[in-house]
Amino acid sequence: MLGHHAQDYAASLIHEAVQEVDATVVAQLRHFQYVIQVVVSDTEHLKEVIAQAGDKPFDEIQHGIEKVFADLLEELKEQGNVSLVIRKAEEAFIRLGVQHGVPENQLRTHLDLIVKHVEDIVVTVGDLAEQHPILLETLIVSGIMLIIPESWFLRPLFGLFGMSTEGPVAGSAAAWAQGRFYGAYIPKGSWFSHLQRAGMKGASRWIW
Repeated sequence: MLGHHAQDYAASLIHEAVQEVDATVVAQLRHFQYVIQVVVSDTEHLKEVIAQAGDKPFDEIQHGIEKVFADLLEELKEQGNVSLVIRKAEEAFIRLGVQHGVPENQLRTHLDLIVKHVEDIVVTVGDLAEQHPILLETLIVSGIMLIIPESWFLRPLFGLFGMSTEGPVAGSAAAWAQGRFYGAYIPKGSWFSHLQRAGMKGASRWIW
């Protein structure tokens, strides 16, 4: 239910934004929205593969992802190459999945599609935020809201690029991404107003 509220609210933010920009930016915003929806769908399929093929409870791999990606942030300090960060994340996740009994070929089949689109999203957001800084809050808030249905994987993955409400680790890949792509962060307190508008009061702990 929270996921539906979040996605409806994200759609409303993007709808408001397209009323204020030119046709080129509208196309970029629509592309951003569409690609995130594709990523969410692909990640849902990935979850099904893991749940069916894995030899341990799904919760275990979810906790493992958070640790693996936190370690990856430390490893990728000062790294400014989007493609490299994406590939490192993919390989780290595959190693984790194989440890939990999921065949590598199945993981790669699904992950190759996901990471390609994630790279597209990161670059699109960066370009839009650089050209139209006023769109930054809409992009970050709507992006995070849209990935909520599959946040078990997408939240820590996008977190590598600073697309998070928690702020980047100094000197990390996320800190680099904040400066290179996103600029200043959304003030933490403003998230409560977004949650209230989305009809998701009290959901901040669940989301972040």
